Amino acid sequence: MAKKKEQQRTTDKKVAMIKALGTTFGNVSDAIRLLDEQGLSLGRTAHYTWLQDDKDYQQAVEDAADKTLDLVEKALIKQIKNGSVQATTFYLKTKGRVRGYNERQEVDITSGDDPISININI
Repeated sequence: MAKKKEQQRTTDKKVAMIKALGTTFGNVSDAIRLLDEQGLSLGRTAHYTWLQDDKDYQQAVEDAADKTLDLVEKALIKQIKNGSVQATTFYLKTKGRVRGYNERQEVDITSGDDPISININI
């Protein structure tokens, strides 16, 4: 019976941690702090152990990260629609790379008689 209660507590902590990660935009330290404020003690090691050992927990954490990314993308698009040049430029540098919207620095270094070219994408 004690083992079953411990398993339920662990399940409850996992659910709470996933919710906290969603609230804190995936920041593990902030999520743990939030759980502490709610009276749920959880260490970083437990979270990372669950990520490694529990495929369902890992999937739930990934799903929470995807929801956060969706939220942030929605905010970015809102800024673009409001005319933000910075947001538009950022979007083009990230999503528009395949169309040539990226900054590239080219450095030519000569080694003996043979040139060496290095392309650095920023």
